[in-house]
Order: sequence, then structure tokens, then C-alpha cells
Amino acid sequence: MNPANEQDEQCSVHEQSGSLTQQLMLHRISNRIRQSLELQEILSTTVAEVRLFLGTDRIKIYQFQPDGHGLVIAESICENRLPSLLGLHFPADDIPAYARELYLRARQRTIIDLDSHQIGISPLDCIETGELIQNQDIRYRPVDPCHREYMNAMGVKSSVVVPIVIEATNSSKTLLPPLPASSYLWGLLVSHHSEPRVVTEEELLFIQSVVDQVSIAIAQSILLERVREQAKQEAHINRVTTLLYTTPTVQLQAALEEVVKVFEGSGGRLYLKSQNSTQNTEIYTCGVQPEPLEPTTGRPIEENMLWQKYLGSALVKNDDQTDAITSKPWSVQWMRAMYALNEVPQILDNESDIWAIADIYKEPLFRTLSFTFESTQIRGVLIIPLYFGQEVLGSLTIFRDEVEQKFVWAGYHQPDTRQLSPRKSFDAWQQIKKGQAQVWTEANIRLAQAMSERFSSAVKQYQLYNQVQILNANLEQQVEVRTLELQESMIIANQKRSLAEQLAKELSIFAEQQQTLMGVITKIRESLDLNKIFKATTQEVRQLLNADRVAVFRFAHDSDFTLGEFISEDVRAGFASAIAIPIRDGCFRHYGKQGSERKFYTIDDIDKADLAPCYVATLVKFQIKAYLIAPLFIGETLWGLLCIYQCSTPRQWHIKEKEFITQIATQLGVAVQQARLLEQAKSMQIAADAANQAKSEFLASMSHELRTPLNAILGMSQCLQENIFGELTPAQKKAVTTIENSGEHLLSLINDILDLAKIESGKVELQIKPISLHNLCSFSLSFVKQIAVSKNIELNLDIRCPIDEIALDELRTRQILINLLSNAVKFTPKGGSVTLKVWLEGLEQQEGSSLLTQGQDETQKTEDLLPPLSFASCPSSPYIKFSVSDTGIGIAQADIPKLFQSFVQVDSSLNRQYSGTGLGLSLVNRLVELQNGSIDVVSSVGAGSCFTVVLPYFDIEHMLQLQALQLQTTYEEKQSTPVTSDILNDDQPEQAVILLAEDNQANIDTFFAYLSFGKYQVIVAQNGEEAINLALKYKPHIILMDIQMPGIDGLEAIRRIRALPEIAHVQIIALTALAMPGDCERCLAAGANEYLAKPILLQELQATIDRCWEQSQNLRTKFFC
Repeated sequence: MNPANEQDEQCSVHEQSGSLTQQLMLHRISNRIRQSLELQEILSTTVAEVRLFLGTDRIKIYQFQPDGHGLVIAESICENRLPSLLGLHFPADDIPAYARELYLRARQRTIIDLDSHQIGISPLDCIETGELIQNQDIRYRPVDPCHREYMNAMGVKSSVVVPIVIEATNSSKTLLPPLPASSYLWGLLVSHHSEPRVVTEEELLFIQSVVDQVSIAIAQSILLERVREQAKQEAHINRVTTLLYTTPTVQLQAALEEVVKVFEGSGGRLYLKSQNSTQNTEIYTCGVQPEPLEPTTGRPIEENMLWQKYLGSALVKNDDQTDAITSKPWSVQWMRAMYALNEVPQILDNESDIWAIADIYKEPLFRTLSFTFESTQIRGVLIIPLYFGQEVLGSLTIFRDEVEQKFVWAGYHQPDTRQLSPRKSFDAWQQIKKGQAQVWTEANIRLAQAMSERFSSAVKQYQLYNQVQILNANLEQQVEVRTLELQESMIIANQKRSLAEQLAKELSIFAEQQQTLMGVITKIRESLDLNKIFKATTQEVRQLLNADRVAVFRFAHDSDFTLGEFISEDVRAGFASAIAIPIRDGCFRHYGKQGSERKFYTIDDIDKADLAPCYVATLVKFQIKAYLIAPLFIGETLWGLLCIYQCSTPRQWHIKEKEFITQIATQLGVAVQQARLLEQAKSMQIAADAANQAKSEFLASMSHELRTPLNAILGMSQCLQENIFGELTPAQKKAVTTIENSGEHLLSLINDILDLAKIESGKVELQIKPISLHNLCSFSLSFVKQIAVSKNIELNLDIRCPIDEIALDELRTRQILINLLSNAVKFTPKGGSVTLKVWLEGLEQQEGSSLLTQGQDETQKTEDLLPPLSFASCPSSPYIKFSVSDTGIGIAQADIPKLFQSFVQVDSSLNRQYSGTGLGLSLVNRLVELQNGSIDVVSSVGAGSCFTVVLPYFDIEHMLQLQALQLQTTYEEKQSTPVTSDILNDDQPEQAVILLAEDNQANIDTFFAYLSFGKYQVIVAQNGEEAINLALKYKPHIILMDIQMPGIDGLEAIRRIRALPEIAHVQIIALTALAMPGDCERCLAAGANEYLAKPILLQELQATIDRCWEQSQNLRTKFFC
């Protein structure tokens, strides 16, 4: 035999022998694994058999714990070679995360040989695809220095590490708790040798085969453990169920204690919510308990708002319509996401409503409740909500105390710090942790879910049972009560039926009474004719009450209720009327006075009543058997009686009838009072109208009688001053001036009185037009300039206004300023000063608001654009302000309220020093109020006075547009009126001819002298008829027509002249002493062209004549052209 072949054959035999030994060993290990169901026995057998096969110093199985660190749970060692590591814990940092990832995904095996400083790597699966690698060669690379130092400290020169991976299994078809859905790294099988050793591929394959068998055994052991756990849980559930359901009453307290025992808790609570306002909250407790939320009220922790929101979260419908279903609001997952400001997570398939809190001091959501546990050792809380259908019943809560944990580490280790360098020693080091929380396992959660279902049904049954018990306890009593009620209801039903019939009858009567009452009220509102009201009322009341007689009795005035008569009645046929029959009876006084107490009084039968004989005789006279009487009052005075008489038989009067008659009497009293008030109002109105008429006639007569002589006085004085009758001496001029001043003073008094009368009668119309502010003020100052110069008083004008032309009633404003300036000059001593100041306020607001009125439709009808120009429609801002200040004698504060009273001076002694009527400021006040303005005064004695007048300011441009439209309309109206009168002929003389119609000789002399001096031809007529005839004869250019003349008065004469075509064109100036409101309008309406009130200033007359002469010439020129 060839030695080489023999050697090959021996090697082959040796390989076959080794392979056979490996298969036998693997077979034996598999058999021993199958023979036991206990995992620890299987693992111990495995490490012993593998070490026996490999001949190494140590074989250990290293299991990863939930927090990532490792624990040696099985080991086989060679004594005196390497120390034992069984039961020691290894930090998670010993095996980095990337190495664990390779162990899991590639099932990577590692072989370390420290002599060669090499580490062999042999992955079983492709890390990218997860598929099994066919060529499982061992690839070597240098060992990391840190790893080499770690192995040297452990005393190991050679090692082999094979991962134990538990593959995922599909357990959806079983009722057992499911295994993890994906493969996971359960642990490692590690071989250590204290001397260098070469590991062959066959040995690695053997170890991998053993690990595969161990993985199956571990999976089966886990499944078995779960089966045992399930059985244990079912046993617990059965015990609790027995307590809840098998006894006649639900044993909630015993069931709670059993649950606490099952969960190995230190205490527990069963909280049952109140289902309605009549039911109280129920709480069962067991073992250690937290403090209440409010020690004073004992409010339980379950009433915390967060707790209550959490309990209701399971019943909240999720409104999210997307495919991904998110956690429900106020669920634990939702609250944690909200607290961390994260997105709400999706609901997991195995998500539970149970709130498991391992450490209450590390749960952010529990921070508002943790203070209640500070006095206890409670660390963990398990909150189990109780639901039944869509109803929250309460919660079941289990408490766990903190525990002490012991760990034996392989070498000194500080778990709270990261390991930066390999340990130098692996000697056992014990660590004790106090105050540690116990983790609630998945088994605990599943058990809690089952307990929730049992307790929910039991609690609902308990509540229903209590309700039934309450119903049963009350049922017998209710039956008795119901029986009694049924018996009483029959009686009540009969009574109600009778009452309903009676009420229906009374309601019908009441409705008729109310209808009658409404009829009386309606008639009172429609008319205050008492005869009609009384007649209708007596008829309707008698028909309604079915009485024999209904009458209204009136007491005579000042008769002390002893005399009266019936003024209206309605009586049944067959009984005599009592109308207009005076009743005088001394006995009647007593019964009449009873009515003053505002009470009705009745007699059902006069024969049985204790009445005075004299009163009975009066009743018998009118066949009265019974009566119902109600008093009629006017205010507090008894006016009469409303009487309802039964004449045929006695009658019992019902309370409803008495109340009805009282209401009717009250309304009749109102009617009588209103009728009397109406009569008084009419009388007062007639008296007031008569007084106003008399006042007007008196003022008109006074004005006429005073103005007529004043016209002659002022006219003659002006003629004398103009030397019409020749040159005057200085003494004569002084006398004439005195006459003129006295006449003007008297005229001013008359004008003030008439102005006040016009304002009070409401016949003053404002004439708003553009005026020059400077001219207005200058003209007003000129009126007082002469007096001011004579008293050496300085006059100042201060105008602070951005614009000069404003819109005001020039006449009334000038009158206001002149009166104020006159008073200021009058009461200012010599050498003083008077200042007139004018300024504008709030113009910016007006400019802003005027923008709103721009852009109006210019095609709007003319009448719509012509509202009456009045201060009432003016905006409240801006204002034009006038102030008149002086350095005069001043006014005491107590006298200021008297300033604006008519005919009143603040100090009677001033009336002797300063002449005046006391009307000036009163007139000023009325004129200011007429223009919607205001006046204010600031003064003190010896320091002068300051009067400030505030008037509304008009938009001048808007006012001019309106006036332009008004003028255009007036012009068009005049153009449309045909001129039918003859115009002046061509041979009109150059000198104007004036016809003077006047019946007062003094006025004739005055006007004639003045007009003749003015080179006019003057024709005089002393009545209206003569004026018409002379006008026809001489065709004058101008007629001065007095109004009050004998025979045909001036107004009638003007009308007749206008009716005559040959003289209809003549300019007519109405001269009259009538200066009352409406006099000017009547003159102009009759046909006058101008109106002058006597006394007439001759200069004013001259200006008016010149104006009429110019108009006459214009008409003539226009006609001939």
C-alpha cells in the first residue's frame, strides 16, 4: 500500500469519525432538549454538551434584558481554568448597538484569536436581503485594541460568539397572547478558552446547529410560559368573577381586595361616578391610599379634571376622516403628544385604554396629582376605566409601592454613566437600588383589560340591582298611595267637573263683562260725549246683569250729598223713568258719604236691611228691592254714583258682579274727568286766544298811535336839521337834537317791544345770505361811535377769521351786536374801552364733513334742492363767535340770572343813572336762541363784563348755490307772468311825480316839506278813494300810501290800483304805523313794492324813493326798447 494513500485514507477516516461524533453529539443534544420543557434545564444541558464536544474552558448563554444589559443564565466551565460568570450582569455598553444589529440582521458569528490578534467574521444571512449565504467562509481582520484589552482582563485568549435569534411566528389563530411580530435578538452562546485555539468551520457549523435547536427550544419555552401565564390569569379572573357574580349581591369590596392581591399591589380604589343628581359618588378602598385633592372637603383624586377627561376619552368619536386613524382626544397617547408638542400618533392594533404609570414622579401628565402620594410609598399606578356601552361607570385603580432592586455585576459598574474604557476586573460587584418603580408588564395590561370588562358588567348589574331594590322597597307604598290616590281622584274628578262647569259659566260671564268694559273704554276713547257714554254703558250693563234699572246719579255741587238727580238710565219696560227727578233727602247724606271711601255697597233685600225710614221711603218711591252701587270719582272728589237696581224682587249680588261694576265705575269716572278736562282746556284755549288777540290789537293800536306822532316829530326834527325851513341857531339845533334823540329813544323802545312780540308769536323768519364780516362789525360799531367818542371810550375791533364773507342773518346779527355794544358803552365809565372780537371754531370738522356732500346729482329736481335756509338744519359745528367785552362797572354773580329777563334791570338804582327799559339783553337772548345759538356772560363787579355769542356757521358755497337756484326760479316765474298794464308814456317828465296818501296832517306837512325840498312834485290825497282818483288823473311815478285811512284803507286802495291797467305799473311804497308780525307781508301781498314802518327816517325814505324811481325807469326803458 502506498504510504501517501494510507495517510489520506487515515485522514478521511478521521474526518468521517469526527463528523460522525458531531452528528451523534448534535442528536444527543436535540433529544435532551426535547425531553424537557423547562428552559433552564435545556440551557444547562446545552452548555455542558457543547463544552464537552469543543473541549473549551467555558461555554455560557448570555440573555439580553429589557433595558439592554445582559445576564449569564447558563454556564459550563472547566474548574481552575476560568472563573464562573453565572448570574452576573453585564452592562449594555459591553456590546455596542452596531454589533447587536449585525447579530440580529446577519446572524453574524465572531471568532477571536488574541495570539494572532485576529477576529474572524462569518455572517449567516445577507444583511441587505436577509437571505441565507451559501458560502459561509470566515473572514479575518485585526481585533480592536479595546476589545483585545477587554478579553485579556477576562483571561480569555480565544472565543467564539454565536447569536441566538428568535424568529417571528404567526400566532393570530391562537387565543394565546401573541409573540413579537418580528425576529429579535434573544441572547448569545459564547465559548471562552484561556489558551490560543483554532476554531474550524466544522466546529462553527456544529455550534450554529446547536444554537438553532436552542432557539426552537426557547421559542417553545416562551410559548409554554405564556400558556401558563394565561392559565394563571384565567384563574385570577375566575376568582374575581366568582366574587362579582355568584353571590346574591355584588361583592365589590371583596372583589377589589382580590384584584389588589392578584396584581401584587399595595392598595386599590374602585370609583363609581354618580349617574344623576340624586345619586352620590361611591368609592371603595383597599390598602394604602393617597391624600384627597382637597383635605377640607375630602374631594377624591378621581375628580381631577385630567382624570375625568381621560375616563371620557374612550367614548369620544374620532372626527379625523383621513385613512390614518389618530389617537382619540384625551387618551393617554393623545395627552402625551399634546404635552410634548408632537403630532398625535396613530392608533395601534394593540392599543389599550389602560393607563399604566410605572413611576408617578416621572409621568408629566401626573404632576398635578403626584402631591397626593407624597406621604405614601406608592410609586406605580394602574388606572383601569370602567365602561358599559356608551356610559362611563368609573375607574378601578391599583397602587404599587416602590421596591429595592439588587444587581450583581461582572466587575465594578456605574449604570448611570457611560463606559469609556474596558473594565480591569470582572469580579462580582453587587449594586442595591432603593425606591425603584415596578414596571407594569404586558401580562398586567392584558389582565387589567379583562378585569375592566368583568367589573364594568358587575358595576352596571350592581347599579341596576340597587335601583330594583329601591323600586321594590317603594312599590308596596306606591301601590297603597296609588290606591288612595285613585279613590281620591274619583272625588276630585267629580269636584273638578262641577268646578269646570261653574268656571265655564263664570268665564262666559267674565268674557261678557270684559267685552262690555272694553266697549265702555272704546267709547271713551272715541268720544268724550258723556251723554252717549252713559247711555251706551247703562244699556249694556243692564242687559249683561239682567237688572231692572241701571242709572248714573250725579250729586249737585255744594249740596253735601243731600241733593242730586239721575242724568242717564236704562230701565226695563214696566218701570217708570227716574230721569231729571231731583232727589233731596237728608238721610241720603249718610249713604252718599259711604261712597267717599271708594267702596261699593250693596243691599240684597231692603226689607231685611237696617235702613233709616227716610232712606227706605226714597227707595220705595222708585220701586227698588235690591241695589248694587259703585261711586264715581273725579280725582279725589265724589262726583256721582253708578246704580244697579232690582225692582221686581230681592237679589243676591255676587262678588264678580261687584268687581265688574267697580271697574265700570272707574272707567266712567275717568271719562267724566277727561270730559271736564277737555271742557276746561277748550275754555282756557278760548281765553288764551282772546288774550293773544287783545294783546295783538293792543300792540298794533299802541304802535300805530305812537308811531304816527313820532313820524312827525322825527321827520320835522330832520327837516329842521337839514335847514329846510331856514338856518337854525345853535340853541335851536341843540333843542332839535334833544327832540330827535328823545324820539329815537321812544322808537327804540317801541321796536324792542314789537321785536319781542314777533319772536314770541313765532312770526320772525331768518334771512340767511352772504355778508361781509368786516362790514357787519364796522357798521355795528358806527352806531355807538358817537356816544363812545363823547365819553372818550376806546372802541377796538379784533377779527380773527380766515374768511371775510360768511352766511348769516345780517339784520338780526347786527341787532344783537348793536344792543351788546350799546350796553357796553352805556355802562363803561369815561376813558374805558370796549372790544368787539370775532373768531371761528371747528372749521376743520366742517371741511371734512363737506366732502360727504360732494358729487350730488345735478339733475335733481329744483324743489328738492331748495330746503328752507334755517339754523335748525345747520350742523352743530363749526361756530362763529362774537364777544363784546368792556371795562365797565361789571355785574354781581347773583344778578347774572336776571340779565335776560324782560323789563328787569339788575339794580333799580341803575335805572336812574342809566336810562333803559331792560329789554335789550332779553331781545338779544331771544334772537340768539332763534338762530340756534347761545350766549354766555362772564363778569364781576368793578372788572367789566364779557358777553359771548355763539352762532352756527354755514357753508357759504352751498348756500350760494341754493340762492342761485332760488333766484333763477323766481326770475322764471316772473318772466312767465304777462305784463298787461300800460307802461309810462314817452312824455314822462324829468321830475318825479309823487302821490302822498296820508290822513294825518302832521305827517302830510312833514313829508310834503321834505319831498318838495327834494325837487319832487307832490300830490296829496287824504283817503284811499281820493288816492285812486288822483292816481288815475296824474299818473304819478311813485305813490306813498298810508295804510290806516278813513273810508277805503291803504290796502284796499293798493289792490284797486293794481287792478287798473293804466296805473297798475306805478311803484307803491306802503307807509304805516302798523309794525306787528305779518303787517309787512300783508302790504306786499296787496301789491306794494316797498314797506316802511313809521316813524320813518327821511334818509331811509329818500333811499327807498330812489330805488323805486330807478325800477320805474328800467321798466320804461325795457318797454320802449
